[in-house]
Amino acid sequence: MNNKNVLCYTFCIILGMVIIMKLMFLEALQAYYAPVVLLLFFSIILVTDQLLTRQEKNLFLMELGVVGLMLFSTWVDRCVSPITTGEWWRLRFLTSAMQFAAAPLSPLVLLWIYRRNQLVRMGWLQCLPAIVNALLSLGSFWTGQVLWVAPGNIYSRGPLFLLPFFSSAFYVAFILYTASRQETPGRRLETIFLLCAGIAIAGACALEIVFVIRYMIWSTTAVMLLTYFLLITILKVLFDSHTGIYSRLAYTKRLESIGNGQSVTLAMIDMNGLKAINDSYGHEAGDQAIISVSQALLSIPVQGKKLYRYGGDEFIIVVGRWCREELEDELKLIASNCGKVNAITLSFAYGVIEYRDGDLHKATEEMDRYMYNNKMKMKAAQKGSDGKKDA
Repeated sequence: MNNKNVLCYTFCIILGMVIIMKLMFLEALQAYYAPVVLLLFFSIILVTDQLLTRQEKNLFLMELGVVGLMLFSTWVDRCVSPITTGEWWRLRFLTSAMQFAAAPLSPLVLLWIYRRNQLVRMGWLQCLPAIVNALLSLGSFWTGQVLWVAPGNIYSRGPLFLLPFFSSAFYVAFILYTASRQETPGRRLETIFLLCAGIAIAGACALEIVFVIRYMIWSTTAVMLLTYFLLITILKVLFDSHTGIYSRLAYTKRLESIGNGQSVTLAMIDMNGLKAINDSYGHEAGDQAIISVSQALLSIPVQGKKLYRYGGDEFIIVVGRWCREELEDELKLIASNCGKVNAITLSFAYGVIEYRDGDLHKATEEMDRYMYNNKMKMKAAQKGSDGKKDA
């Protein structure tokens, strides 16, 4: 589909939507025009996106479908709620029950998006609260446990009216529990965003329930969904997808932000023996070795440090102050033993410099030279140790 067809398609849908909604209900048009257009353009961006995996796209499309369904059902519910004659109360009963049944699906899919790299480990037992809520909500046609709409469009709450909210809260708590176990910088930013989004949506729920202000929850959710997509897209650029630490592009941007007179400490780290691990045990073991070294470097207790993946087995640490001795001492503690993969002890060489003024690229070359000299010393020491063992 070329750009011209996409624009024509978008214009026709928006025009048709405007005509239909204006004929039915002006208030709903004013409330939902912006979020519906937002979801429409979001769907186009999502389909054409090249950064997300197929699984991530499918999860976002699923969430988009849930939000779209809820926007439509609340809109229809608002349109028919003033009509007290005929059988319109049945349609309101249907749309209201649908809203209650589908409400926990949104935080459930958000949980799947957040744990997109761990879906294989997640059992279907976690779907149980959503399934129970859906059955009881739709069963209200006969039991009235969650809600009831009587002839004349008389709406009343059932004894389990808060069940969808508790089910949704369960999944929000699950997200926060998962978030508390994340250690990489990118995942922490994602966690902070989801926490803020949860507060915003909870505020919208409170406004609807306590003050009976309509159209708040799902309009807010639509905005949060697009913002979450944009955040993940940015994180994929600024963070290395394999290790979760900052990417080389982020390091380049960090160098550009360093002004004259600013004191920084730079360290280049190069893994030892990665090729041997790949050749002996395969690239999966090599990938695990890279992750192990990055986790060891992240654990260094140097305040204000940022860790970047510079190349395949190279890392760079940037600290926004002079602390060469402190950083060298910490690196020295773990350089010869920073984890194991298939009984192979992982190690790395490093070079540390302090920088204030001058050419940053020359400073990087100097740091690389220090690291290379350190690697040669480690190899010489290893050969000497092997020679003593043979003797």
